[in-house]
Amino acid sequence: MSGIPATTLHHLHELPTLPANTKIRTLGCIHSYNPTLAELHLFHPPDLSMLVTVDIRVPLPTLAFGELQDGEWFNVVGYVVEDRQTGRRSVQAVRVWREGKVRPGEWEGVVREMREVDEGVKRWDGGGEWGMGDEGMRG
Repeated sequence: MSGIPATTLHHLHELPTLPANTKIRTLGCIHSYNPTLAELHLFHPPDLSMLVTVDIRVPLPTLAFGELQDGEWFNVVGYVVEDRQTGRRSVQAVRVWREGKVRPGEWEGVVREMREVDEGVKRWDGGGEWGMGDEGMRG
């Protein structure tokens, strides 16, 4: 059965290593915004060495004027895209929204917990039993 691919949660630093067309959700802090190209450059403090470019042309009409300020945290849902000439990866956003105040350590914990849940779902055998190693989860 084909359809819309599931969104996977990722840290910003993981995005350049993901295959093109991977549907992702991430969180980043605006370093800069280029209104001419409708591009955000996101980072995850305190690491300024890695900036991720996010094309926001699709969701731009849904954002309020003045919302894209340096230092603001944004959630991004979109697809990893690869530039054919340079091989660099960026994100083509389909939805972005302001997060408000963020504690970076808490975000890392959320990603870790979501991955643990995903792994538990993958081990589910569909017949009412959990896979090996999940004895405490049986009902």
